[in-house]
Amino acid sequence: MSRPGDSISEVYMGVDLESGAPGSPSARYTIVAVNGEGKFLYKKEHVTLPRLIRILWEVKPRALAFDNVFEIGEDSGKVARVISMMPPDTLIIQVTFQDGLFIDMREAARRAGIKVESGKLTPAKTAYLAALLASKGYGTPLRVVEEKTIIVVSRGRSGSSGGWSQQRYQRRIRASVASAVNMIKEVLDREGLDYDLQYRRSKGGIESAFFTVYASPSRVKTLLKGFKGDNDVMVRVKHVYKSKLLIPGINESGGKRYLILGIDPGITTGIAILDMNGNLLYIDSGRNLDRSRIAEIARSFGKPVIVAVDVAEPPDLAKKLASLWNATLFTPPQDLSPHEKRSLASRILDSVEDSHARDALAAAVKAYLALKSKLESIERHLDKMGIDVNVEDVKAEVVRGASIAEALERAIAERLEKLEVDEAKKGEGKRIGDNSGKVMQDIAKYVEIIESLKAERERLASELRKAMNRVEELQNVIERLRKDAASRALRDKMLSSMRASIESLTAKVESLKGELESVKRREERLREALKLLAKGEYMMVRRLQKLNLAEIRESTRLYGPLREGEVVYVETQEGFTLDAVRVLLASKVLGVILDNAEGPLANSLQKHGIPVITGNEAGLKVIEEFVLARASVRRELEARKKVKRKAEELDIRSIVEEYRRERSKLFGRR
Repeated sequence: MSRPGDSISEVYMGVDLESGAPGSPSARYTIVAVNGEGKFLYKKEHVTLPRLIRILWEVKPRALAFDNVFEIGEDSGKVARVISMMPPDTLIIQVTFQDGLFIDMREAARRAGIKVESGKLTPAKTAYLAALLASKGYGTPLRVVEEKTIIVVSRGRSGSSGGWSQQRYQRRIRASVASAVNMIKEVLDREGLDYDLQYRRSKGGIESAFFTVYASPSRVKTLLKGFKGDNDVMVRVKHVYKSKLLIPGINESGGKRYLILGIDPGITTGIAILDMNGNLLYIDSGRNLDRSRIAEIARSFGKPVIVAVDVAEPPDLAKKLASLWNATLFTPPQDLSPHEKRSLASRILDSVEDSHARDALAAAVKAYLALKSKLESIERHLDKMGIDVNVEDVKAEVVRGASIAEALERAIAERLEKLEVDEAKKGEGKRIGDNSGKVMQDIAKYVEIIESLKAERERLASELRKAMNRVEELQNVIERLRKDAASRALRDKMLSSMRASIESLTAKVESLKGELESVKRREERLREALKLLAKGEYMMVRRLQKLNLAEIRESTRLYGPLREGEVVYVETQEGFTLDAVRVLLASKVLGVILDNAEGPLANSLQKHGIPVITGNEAGLKVIEEFVLARASVRRELEARKKVKRKAEELDIRSIVEEYRRERSKLFGRR
């Protein structure tokens, strides 16, 4: 049997929480390992989180699989910090998140053709199934964005006086900057660190350079500790941000829309995004844009299948971005001339003043035109066939190198699989859509509550079964005592005691039944709220009993500080304070929901420019401790805010007009 530390070429580990709070010192986990063929290797129980991380570094498995990654941390930030301590080459996989759907472990096993016996899954069985599913390629890999560190290399001092000596001095400075950039690049390459490099060239060398290193600042500073520049060169190291967890389909957006991404890398980087029909979705440029920021912008619109540049030799940044999405890297046969770039960009926009944005747009348009006839041929071919498949999926596969026939067969296979899943799982699973990050957090909260209620329901049902078994045992005892005529007195005494016990247990059974029904009703109400949120028909609003500072502080403790654009529901207009109204105003809340639009609080809010809407207008729903309002409330409040601003502008104009008339009368009498 293999053990941690053995030489294992391919290991897949599954882990499940046994007991304790997720990620806490008291948490204990079960680990199960299998090889690439799914053969059981070993199992370890009662493992602490530090020991789990130590074992991962000893074994360095191909993947670590979970049924719920939040078992190693109570929020995404803590999960990301734990994952950042694990081996970087180990994939972190959630096997219960497949094709944008959250499914349970049994359903995940069913899809993989794994038979699971009935009954509750133990931590060991759950960990084994997770490892087995990961070895078969099921589940969704999770990613962690590590800390980024910026290295800025620039000139250290200004030039001397003018003349030929000034020109020689400038060339020497640029050569020194170029030499420093090369030395830093050698250090980073030697250490195997991932980085992006952007620089501005000048005659005789480099004017300035900008490294984005995907590592912690402490490590970068340690590597550059021995680097000594001179007065001509200045090297600065800046920390950008810490790790965060990226769950595909939750943190990222874009869905099934495929993109053509044109970029013009440099100190100032241009970005242009087209869809597969040549429509412009985004164009801009920015200084020091690194790979992760460009990827974030692209993901907000969809998934690039083409990364295009305007030069024949693609820059490293373009290669890395194409690799990130497994996209096709498009380069022209030869560098595009300024005239050609202006001509290409003018096909989309009449004028683009920003040269970096224009060059990126030209690259994207060039790529689109190179594929236009093939893409249009695909549309005509599918229209003629009349087959119900996703045209954009077929286009994307062809762009990646497949033939039209191969791409069509893949789309048909995907369609058949979806129909099979829909038929087998009607009403199950919650599709992750294009909702905002706030709505996704709310849904995750409801899912957690429902899972907790399920566990509570199981516990109550278990106690109920035990109580009913005990009642049956006592009834059997009573029956035996009835038949024992020789011990009548003892029997009577025991019967009395047994009857009391039965009555007590019967009462407890009824009580447990009532609690179980209550839990079921609460679970159903929360499911209803979850559906409303997932459909986008409703949104969550903050609930305050009264509008005063004490209520705001308590709400901040529970749900975080008030955020700009937030909608607040206040239950009663009594007991409000002006200080609290000013807090809402300072926090830039979008509006307030009241049961009645008339009253002192409503008047005070409207006086301060905060729109008010009634609960009836908002379609208010109070479900347990949560309050939901129709999503359209946001548009209504924004409209009311605009109307109020226009009314105020009209009042000012009327005052000015009145003043002018009075002045005209006064000068007329003179």
